[in-house]
Amino acid sequence: RGAAASDHQAAHRHLVRLQRDAPDMQRLGFGNVVAGPPHAPVLIISWIRAGALATWNAQAPEGMAVPVQSAIVSVNGVSGNVQKMREELRAQEVELEILAPERWRYAQVTRSA
Repeated sequence: RGAAASDHQAAHRHLVRLQRDAPDMQRLGFGNVVAGPPHAPVLIISWIRAGALATWNAQAPEGMAVPVQSAIVSVNGVSGNVQKMREELRAQEVELEILAPERWRYAQVTRSA
């Protein structure tokens, strides 16, 4: 049961690769706050301004844009430790594993039922 649930949740995640390779993308352009249970913390995107993420969102395929309140599950493969995840956000190239807000909220509701 647990494996099936995690497989289902993993299916709703997607990867976003951001590179600081242009002058207007030196900043990732988003804020984040810590959320989630202590054993599986995530970073929640609290705001988006000009930068690499806004550029990604403007060009993203349908359903792949990253809205405010999205959960960052991992950064460059690092998960479960928000301090290390935030350190990875400083890299020149950043790969984010994203869970869209409607998906993680739905998962919270169904888990508590």
